[in-house]
Amino acid sequence: MSLGTSEAFDLRPDYIISVIRKLGAKTVGFQFPEGLKRKGPKLAKKIEEATGAEVLISGDPCFGACDLDRTLLEHVDILFHFGHAELEDTKLSDKVYFIETRSAVDIRSVVEKAVPELKGQIIGLITTVQHVHKLQDACAVLETSGKTCVIGRGDSRIAYPGQVLGCNFSVARDGVCDEYLYIGSGDFHPLGVALSTKRVSLQPILFPGKSERSILQEFFASGVR
Repeated sequence: MSLGTSEAFDLRPDYIISVIRKLGAKTVGFQFPEGLKRKGPKLAKKIEEATGAEVLISGDPCFGACDLDRTLLEHVDILFHFGHAELEDTKLSDKVYFIETRSAVDIRSVVEKAVPELKGQIIGLITTVQHVHKLQDACAVLETSGKTCVIGRGDSRIAYPGQVLGCNFSVARDGVCDEYLYIGSGDFHPLGVALSTKRVSLQPILFPGKSERSILQEFFASGVR
């Protein structure tokens, strides 16, 4: 199946199919954040063909694990929420299954390109749930380059060490790090960390579009440093 780990994000179609079959669900909800919404129809078709269940896709904006589509939840047997990790305060229904959509991208080469831009010695690593399983790879690159790597644990709302949310930067509040290196794409999370900590937040971009260098230059020009 093409919607598996061969793509940038793992939507876990085989797991979804197994859950639907195990529970005998007839009506299934999908909820995606904006960056993944376009993958919804293709995945829904595959799931419907494999299970015979009807899939309803939420059209509402989604900005986090706490942002569940309560209306859709009332009309489906189970809901698959994509792109976020389950939080302690989102255990609102046993009908909700969180698909973290982990990335299959190898981050080591892009972290190597970011190293010359890091002026501090103690570097904090931060990311979203899509890349938390890659932080040890990034740490190894930094340590090989003579840097000290820190991956913060965060507070009770954080599911994984090093994970930042749009509303929670607690993994970057230890006061030890000279700079923070954000692994991911988009400006929202690293800018939040920069504003919260008053420290540098560099972002290696992992996906097609602007180059790593242009992204770093934009951060410097905008006054983050």
